[in-house]
Formats: sequence, structure tokens, C-alpha cells
Amino acid sequence: MNTSYSIADISEQTGLSLDTIRYYEKIGILPPIRRRANGQRAYTESDLKRFTFITQLKRTQMPLKEIEQYISYSNEQNYEACYQVLDEHKQRMEQIITEMTDSFHTLNYKLDNFQRLINLQRQEPIDDMVNTKEYIPTPQRALPSGFGKKTTATEALEGRDLTGLTAIVTGGYSGIGLETTRALAEAGAAVVIPARTPDKARAALAGIAGVELETMDLSDPASIDTFAERFITSGRRLDILVNSAGIMATPLERDARGYESQFATNHLGHFQLTARLWPTLKAAGNARVVSVSSRAIRYGGVDLEDPNFQAKEYDKWKAYGQSKTANALFAVELDRLGWRHGVRAFSVHPGIIVTELSRHLSDDEMRAMGALDEQGQRTAFDQSREFKTAEQGAATSVWCATSKQLNSLGGVYCEDADIAQAVPADAPYGQGVLPWAMDPETAERLWQLSEELTGVTFKI
Repeated sequence: MNTSYSIADISEQTGLSLDTIRYYEKIGILPPIRRRANGQRAYTESDLKRFTFITQLKRTQMPLKEIEQYISYSNEQNYEACYQVLDEHKQRMEQIITEMTDSFHTLNYKLDNFQRLINLQRQEPIDDMVNTKEYIPTPQRALPSGFGKKTTATEALEGRDLTGLTAIVTGGYSGIGLETTRALAEAGAAVVIPARTPDKARAALAGIAGVELETMDLSDPASIDTFAERFITSGRRLDILVNSAGIMATPLERDARGYESQFATNHLGHFQLTARLWPTLKAAGNARVVSVSSRAIRYGGVDLEDPNFQAKEYDKWKAYGQSKTANALFAVELDRLGWRHGVRAFSVHPGIIVTELSRHLSDDEMRAMGALDEQGQRTAFDQSREFKTAEQGAATSVWCATSKQLNSLGGVYCEDADIAQAVPADAPYGQGVLPWAMDPETAERLWQLSEELTGVTFKI
């Protein structure tokens, strides 16, 4: 016996109003309805299923015209057209779900932050959300920022006017450093570029207004002190310090102190520079320090017992990875110590970019990286490697240096103009920051070691 449903039954089981059901019949979504002897509508099981499916489509925000189109195709048994209508709607829904997921991540992040503030407020009154009495570590997870892999330095600025701010960018005349300089200067900042090779820097910076060139060699402690003293004597405050200069995968070399060159230049040099410039950073009251790290943190952590390869065989990639992990850990500890004075610190992975940083690599090594074309030119040849342009590579440094999204945050490793996701030690090669590059205890120990090796004490 076939089950028969009244219009009231259909309304109760689907949640559709009587007028909506009648409208669907009128526009032909359902075939002509049979009538009972008393004149009332009589619906079949098939009709109920169709109404139920229509209700489900409505809940996914499918426009009524598309529902009508789908039903029309279904009545005509045009299954390819039915598939296309539903598939296009599914793709739109997937995009909406992705956007909603990102929004939920942001809400959860904000809720976590407010919960910590509430807990602190219950322990001890605080004046406002920024000036708390206790350091609050920033969660190592995406905000999300709304940016991505292809974001450029200019886009990361979001039109912000930096007029009146002063920035120092080490390595600011080559590769991503040059694009960082360009973006900051074009936004109105006064940018100071300390350069080891002034003539080369002058040529690269030609045409960029608002840039001041100085002399400094990160591998020479006396040179660092001389530059910092000149800047402090000028009476300027320092709003932005981007530690972008570096060397990569060099043969074993040692500075005058006997320190391995990559660790000495990439980490110790920037440690000393930041320490010497500390009074001007603190004077700004709202300064940011950005340390350019790298995905090379995956080569390993910092060997606190033998950072200069005096007791073990030298490996150029492990040495480079150690120096980049040190950059990340430096930001962790500097943020913990500096937040009370309004100084926040960040480390960044800029992405994979072909620049002069690769000058110590052989052609065979570049070819294996997909960065050597058939003519022997060093360029982003293999597009499957997700290479970035220099301007895209500078985006995360600029975002960390200027974004209001990072107000009251710090001490995190960032990539693709967002905070990177923390990943486990055995995570496959790819995005994210590994445990040894964000461990606060290791960061504190590295800080103490750096003070011993440089003879420079941070007077926080």
C-alpha cells in the first residue's frame, strides 16, 4: 500500500511553510499533485523525498533559481546538467567553509588570548590589554592574516603610512633585503642601510628615496660598535630593525675570534648589533625587531656545547641551519625580555628565493635545487619548487615589521606573511616551525652563551 501525505504532513517533516510548498508546486518543481476525494492534496513518498532534498539544498544557501534549474534538469533526466549545477554549488560551499574555518581559528585565538588576560586580571589588576604585568607567550599558530605565499612586500603593508618612523635593514641592498628597504622607504620610513660593500650598496639603492647608507661589517665586532655609536649619537629613535643580512653554506671560515663564520655573522653579529642599538629601540616605545631565519632550521638546533665546530667535523648545511635556528631563538628570548619596554621580536622564513645568498653553491647544487636553467643561469627554473620572487620573499619581514595584526604579539616564527604553525620534530619537509627553534629554555641558554661569546651584555 502506497503511503499518502497531506500538505500538513510535508510541512511538518520538512519545515517548509504551506505557502512555500504551494509556490514550489506553482513553479513546477513538483509534478501535478493528485487530489483526494475530499479535494485535499495527496503527496507520495517520492514527493516527500524531493521536498526533503530541496530543503537540504536551501540549507546550503543554494539560490532558488538554481534549485529550480536543478529540478528542471532532473525532470528532463539531463543528468550531466544536474551534476554540473550541484558541483558548482559544492565548490562555492567548500570556499565558504574554508573562509568560515579561518574565521573560527581567529575567534579561537582571540578567545584564548582574552582568557589568559582574564586569568591574569583575577590574580592582579591590569590597566589595559597590552600593558599586562606578566609576559604572555603568543601562540605559535596562524592568525590567519589573510595573506599567503604570493603576497608581496607592498601588499603586506596594506597601505600603511610609515612617515616619521626610522628603520635599519641589514643586508638592505641585495635580494629580499633590498625589497624590504624599497617597501619601507616607499611607505615613508627613513631607512638606514649598514653595508659591508658601500659602493655595491650605493648602486643597488640608486633611485630609492629616503635611504641613508652607512658602513658596517657583521663579522667585525668593532665595526658593529662604531656603526651603532654613530646611530645613537644622531639622537634618533629606532622603530624597526630588520636583521636580514647573512651568508649561506660557506666553506669553513673563522673570524678573528676563531668563531665559525655563519654562526658569527648570521647570529652573533646581529645579537651584538641589537644589543648596542637597544637604547634607541627602547626609546621608540613601540619598536619591532625582525630576524630573518630560514626553513634551514630543519638541519638541526644549536649545539650549545660546540657552536663553532671545534670538536666535530664541519658541515656547511648544518652550520647554516644552526645559525638560522639561532635567529629564531633570538627572537623568542628578545621578545620575552623586551615586551615590557614595547619592543616585540619576530623571526621569519622568507621562502625559497634565488638571490646572491647562493653564491657559495656550485652549479650542480643549484641544478639539484631546480635553480639553474639550460643556459646555466641561476634562476627559479623549476616552478614545482614553489620559488618566490624577491618582493614576495620580503613580504613576511615587512608584515612582521609593520602589521597592526601583530600588535601586542611577538616571539613567534612567521612565514607567508602569517604566524607559522608549530610542527613536531618528525614532520616531513615543508612549512612550519620545529620544536628546537621555539623552545624558551634553549633560547635563554643561547642568549647567555651569546653574551659570553661577544662580551656584550644586553642592558634591558
